[in-house]
Amino acid sequence: MRALPDEGVFLLACLEGYEGVRLVPGRAPITCWWPRPPDDAEWVEFLRDAGLSANLPRPQPTSLPWLEKPTQAVHVVRTRVRDGQIAEYVFYAMLVFCAGALALWLALWQLTLNRALADAQTRHAALSSQLERVLADREAAERDAAAVAELAGNEAGPEQIQLLLAVAQAGVGNGQKFTLDEWDVRNGKLRAAVRIEAGDASRVALLRALEAIEALHNVRIQVGNDTRMLVVTAELRPASVGSGA
Repeated sequence: MRALPDEGVFLLACLEGYEGVRLVPGRAPITCWWPRPPDDAEWVEFLRDAGLSANLPRPQPTSLPWLEKPTQAVHVVRTRVRDGQIAEYVFYAMLVFCAGALALWLALWQLTLNRALADAQTRHAALSSQLERVLADREAAERDAAAVAELAGNEAGPEQIQLLLAVAQAGVGNGQKFTLDEWDVRNGKLRAAVRIEAGDASRVALLRALEAIEALHNVRIQVGNDTRMLVVTAELRPASVGSGA
């Protein structure tokens, strides 16, 4: 809005502060602005930046005249926001805010869900590992139980009380004392020793009483080194279990 000279170095007084200007036809102007009139050192620095000799004197500040008409058209546009537009802007702002809040909530919910899923997978892996050990222990226990049952079936035999009742039923030791000194069940065979305190035993009656026990067969009775000692040997029936007294 002010007319610039065609060429030269000037110190212009602006509406605010001062401006040094170097004008060369065909080239962009070189300027430097100061809030107050520049001193000698500041002016020399401007000349050096502009590619000029530092010996050029500092001119007096001058004001360029206003042009009656600007060299370039100036268009001033005034706008006014209607009340309806304000409400529309507020609506869209609220819509964007709600969408952002929803997206943030979904992101946090997704993170929480992923974390819970990871924890559940970790617990599931730990429980699976523990379950595998429990199942392995259970299988081992079942195998041991089967082995014990098989061994017990193979070694099944009469109970000691059955042998003693058979001795009593045979009339041995009527009114006399008798004891079981030895009892051994091993490898499908029974060996027992009965001591009678007084009198002779009827081996035939005792043999019949022992053969009546279902779990025994091939029963044999012998007299030990002591005449009061009866040694009973028999074979066990693997599939049978003593029937009791």
